[in-house]
Amino acid sequence: MERLEFARQLRSQQTDAEQKRWQHLRAKLLQGLRFRRQKPMVASIWKAAKEAFPD
Repeated sequence: MERLEFARQLRSQQTDAEQKRWQHLRAKLLQGLRFRRQKPMVASIWKAAKEAFPD
C-alpha cells in the first residue's frame, strides 16, 4: 500500500478517542500550542536528505 493511501486510511478509521484528541490539538487547547498531522515523506525529499547527510 502506498504511504499516502495508508495515511488516508488511518485518518479515516480513527477511534472516538483519536478524533477527540485531534480536535483538541488542532483547536490549541493544549497550553495554546497548535499541532498538525505528519504528512507522508516524499521519496525525493528522503533521497536529498540522505545525499546531504551521508552515513
